[in-house]
Amino acid sequence: AKVALGILDAMPPAVLIDAVALQDKAAFARANGVGPKLAARLATELAAKQGPKGFIAITAGAARATAAPASGSRAEAVSALVNLGIDQSSAARAVSAAAKQFDADAPARELIRAALKEVSR
Repeated sequence: AKVALGILDAMPPAVLIDAVALQDKAAFARANGVGPKLAARLATELAAKQGPKGFIAITAGAARATAAPASGSRAEAVSALVNLGIDQSSAARAVSAAAKQFDADAPARELIRAALKEVSR
């Protein structure tokens, strides 16, 4: 229970959903009481428990449900940014911000281009 509270203190639910979808170990490791081994285990096990359509997030402002699936092109864009030397959590944030500009089925190259602009800001 302490670890769960530490994770929720370290990141808002939207970031947690992205961290699970992208298996971002660094995001989990930022929480109090979570070391590298536990972070890797959490990322792997939570991603395995996620359904094919992703998690359902309830927004705080309105009680409406929206799906937050992890698309293949988003994961590919994050991987490309990490290969360019950007840390995993920064890459995930940049891709998430860039994805808001496109449709859900945006190609990875478009996401990468927009995410690089986000990172350079």
